[in-house]
Amino acid sequence: MIYDGLRVVDLSTGIAGGYCSKLLTDLGADVVKLEPPDGDPLRAEKPRLFDYLHTSQRSVIGDWQPWVAGADVVIESFRPGVAEEMGFLGIAPVTVSISSFGRGGPDSERSLPEEVLQARSGSLSVHGHMGRTPLTVGGHLGEYITGAFAALGAVTAWYRASRNSSPEHVDVSMLEATQLTLAVVPTLMARFPGGMQRSFRWVMIPGNEPTNDGEYVGITTVTKQQWMSLLTCMGRDDLMGDDQLATMIGRFQRAKEVNELLRGWTGQHTADEIVELCAAERVPAAVVGNGELLPTFAQLAAREAFVDQPGESWRRPRAPFRCSAVADRVMTPAPALGANTGDTRLAVRRPQEIKPGPRVGERPFAGVRVLDFTAFWSGTFATAWLCALGADVIKVESIQRPDGIRFSSAVSPKQDPR
Repeated sequence: MIYDGLRVVDLSTGIAGGYCSKLLTDLGADVVKLEPPDGDPLRAEKPRLFDYLHTSQRSVIGDWQPWVAGADVVIESFRPGVAEEMGFLGIAPVTVSISSFGRGGPDSERSLPEEVLQARSGSLSVHGHMGRTPLTVGGHLGEYITGAFAALGAVTAWYRASRNSSPEHVDVSMLEATQLTLAVVPTLMARFPGGMQRSFRWVMIPGNEPTNDGEYVGITTVTKQQWMSLLTCMGRDDLMGDDQLATMIGRFQRAKEVNELLRGWTGQHTADEIVELCAAERVPAAVVGNGELLPTFAQLAAREAFVDQPGESWRRPRAPFRCSAVADRVMTPAPALGANTGDTRLAVRRPQEIKPGPRVGERPFAGVRVLDFTAFWSGTFATAWLCALGADVIKVESIQRPDGIRFSSAVSPKQDPR
């Protein structure tokens, strides 16, 4: 595995720290879960979720000092200031601190649940119908996002700390992670020339549409070309000249009319038929999955995306990535509380040796060249991270089909941007 031999000590509780340690486990790290005597609260609240997050790890109850002293990476989610008082910052090469607000600022010592942090981030202002109660995003998505950023920060800091022999402290704010992902679009739009300085909620049309087999299909038409292509799918070339319908806001303003048009068409086909028709015209579309359907999807089944939970009777997602040069980690059951406490051999260990070679500067990826063939959000979000850390990123587009996000603007091209 990529990080075989890397020792991670997880002192955190909850989903964000757990997901951070899970991703590092998936990459091959040896993760020791250092728990309070009563265990991580997830053991009692959501035991299967705990097992999912802490598969292939060890559990220890006891003094933190020998474990932190032998760690390469430490993860903690105490109230800011506690780690400093305990004195373990700077002992391991990398310490990852997860909190509601991060270090510094008037609210840094406050701890708020994710739902409140979603409200503070502005996320509620953009989810749900205008004129109705705003909606939170479910599924603990903010906590998982925070855990993903924490893991990304951990491996990036380790890349530099392991070469420079100087400790790194990664400060992760759940508020900032949530704002950066769940509410970044309205924040940016409000600051562009001509952007709206007020809340504005709207629902994308088309979206998740019902089909005649009782399922739903998700259809996305962000660009004008995608909308035109969808009209071709529906056999409605007569609407090609309607410029208002060619925009997302325009369709929202005529929601009743457009929803009747869309659902009149989707109601005549199965979800699979609609996906096939849309694929032929390069319109993004997919059957909307759920816990029952997802393991049966042909693509996910072919890639073995769901596997048996070790020692249990239920199935779970495998690691969210695969590397061609290394096999997936062979998983072992999640540990019982304190199962490895008596194994003192685990604590007596020197951290990973510092890699030979030149020291890494302030931007650790300086000198790395990245070709970015992606479009819209996912890929470009990743390359933005690499660019911010010094990589030379070259974005590659075609003249015929440039990145559609280029046309996402706060103002109409016909308006004076001032």
